[in-house]
Amino acid sequence: MGKGRLYGDYIKMLCETVVCLGKIPVVWADIALKYPDALEGLPKETVFVDWNYGWSLDRFGDHQKLMESGFEIWGAPALRSAQDNYFLTDWQKHFNNLHSFVPDARRLGYTGMIMTSWSTSGIYSRVKDSHSETEDLYAIRRVYPLSGFDMLVSAYFASLRQQEGIVIADFVRQYANRQYGFTPQQATVFWNALKRAPLEVVQGQVQGSSINALIDSAQLSNTELKQLKPLRNAAAYAHYQLMSDIRMFYLRCMQVEIQLNDSNYTRDKAPALLAALRTLQPEVLNKRFAALNRGWLYPAEIAEENRVRNMRYYQLKNKIGHERAQ
Repeated sequence: MGKGRLYGDYIKMLCETVVCLGKIPVVWADIALKYPDALEGLPKETVFVDWNYGWSLDRFGDHQKLMESGFEIWGAPALRSAQDNYFLTDWQKHFNNLHSFVPDARRLGYTGMIMTSWSTSGIYSRVKDSHSETEDLYAIRRVYPLSGFDMLVSAYFASLRQQEGIVIADFVRQYANRQYGFTPQQATVFWNALKRAPLEVVQGQVQGSSINALIDSAQLSNTELKQLKPLRNAAAYAHYQLMSDIRMFYLRCMQVEIQLNDSNYTRDKAPALLAALRTLQPEVLNKRFAALNRGWLYPAEIAEENRVRNMRYYQLKNKIGHERAQ
């Protein structure tokens, strides 16, 4: 028996159970696209959700077969997805996703649309108290709370209200004027600052760039966001400034980590690296994060987010401090 049939039997059992309870089963469509024979025998009430965060319709399989299956289909773009995390948001990717996929879903005849916004990656690291017993799970990738993404939420609703894809530059200009009182020129600065150099640091490497060049780009965005002075909704705008400061904090940490892992590193360089870390002051960022997100998260959640977000910083500080003491 092939994988498609196995998946089909499993999904069929789940969907039939849901239907027996008087509910409508809603299933992600990627498995159905990859294994179209899994569609056979599913209850006709089943709804498939085609999640697309910025790729071709046939990424998971032959999209035409799903369209011809006779099942109801909904679409699902994303406000936040990989590779977003606390230190990086690819604003351009998410706007492009809304611009392209929402009109595609309308053209294809999808009967519904849901918005996804992943606060974690869905991938977890286990904490075990024995070889076979898992005690806890921690999300590997976490992102800034939804409190900082009102512009993308507004763009999603705007995309639902029109037949053609939103014109991104026009939407951002109108939003920035309506929410913050920015002129067209200021709105352009704002948008350019948000979308500049959305590059990851992976194993100490920045694809197509360097950590120093990336810091320079991030610093330019940081400066521009702080120079802009909103005429209204200053508290909402402060989220962008804080996210930018958190990114700068992270990149400075990574700069220290890269120097620590360099083959030319010697212990006599530890004091300078520790001094660089001390200038970062994560406790200041923690207070700002707490103040801005007090209405969104419980105090315990805020404390946990601050702890997890700063984990690399404290690990670096402890490691370098230990080496200095040797």
